[in-house]
Amino acid sequence: MRILHALQLQAQALIDMAQRAASLLGEPAQTYMEAGEALRRHGVLDPQDLTLYRSVVGFRNVVVHGYVSLDTAKVEEVLRKRLYRRILELAEKINAHLPDP
Repeated sequence: MRILHALQLQAQALIDMAQRAASLLGEPAQTYMEAGEALRRHGVLDPQDLTLYRSVVGFRNVVVHGYVSLDTAKVEEVLRKRLYRRILELAEKINAHLPDP
């Protein structure tokens, strides 16, 4: 359960960064998906990045709201293949487009 919570926190952190970046780019987003789309329009995310971002949003929603049953095989695959590292890369990409505080 702790691992699932850690993945949820990672997902939420990425989403929060995306929303903040979209706002700083002059496109405050009403939804998590809108934030990703705004970053794509501004060249922050490429199409593959946007696909990953959408998957992260979907994962977060399943975990937080229990919309559908969580596919534990997919979670195990993320851990086994260390796909969570891709989310860190995406966060670094977004962070590179944020102005210094």
